[in-house]
Amino acid sequence: MRGTPLRAAAFLFAVACSARAEAGLSARFLGNEAVEITDGSTTLLTDFPYKSGAFGYMRYDAAELRPRKDALCLISHRHDDHFDADLVAKIGCRVYGPPDVLERVPKAAALGGSPPIAFGDLTIRPVPTEHAGIGHFSYLVVWKGLRLYFTGDTGEVRDLSSQGPIDVLFISPWLLEAARKANALPEAKRIVVYHHRAGEAPPACSSASCRVRARPST
Repeated sequence: MRGTPLRAAAFLFAVACSARAEAGLSARFLGNEAVEITDGSTTLLTDFPYKSGAFGYMRYDAAELRPRKDALCLISHRHDDHFDADLVAKIGCRVYGPPDVLERVPKAAALGGSPPIAFGDLTIRPVPTEHAGIGHFSYLVVWKGLRLYFTGDTGEVRDLSSQGPIDVLFISPWLLEAARKANALPEAKRIVVYHHRAGEAPPACSSASCRVRARPST
């Protein structure tokens, strides 16, 4: 399986940006919870670079490890299917994540400071959430008027509903299911379901906004 352009996500951004065409963001799905978003000058990479194929999850084309100018790798946690510190130098990105992520990269690559974190036009608000007893952040990213929320691998719904309103919510299948049962989904214009295995169907969703999942090629 290779990462392919996430046309559906690009469409979602087009819809969300319709009232503010100057935002000019485009998105590509790389695999797992890795999404590349750019405005043409600054690039945001979520949970990338990771170890391709780790734990039986998605592989990606090695060409995706190319250098990017003015790039931020925003990492939810240190597991191999979300982050491989040895690959950061190939992209040349700055890295932000929990402390046990930042300690794995050279100091020059680590993006420091107290939240909210600023990177170019991005404002990043990490939300500490639980996952496997290690450091884990979900993220609210505000970029040119758009509010994007990335859940990471957490199964915790406690803080989810308070994050809205959101333009695009990126959420795992298991958290979507838990949030629906707990009536904890935040107000969101669009929802993208990511980090499922090939052939895995995401939970049913009755909301008109819950239309799209990130798909690998076959």
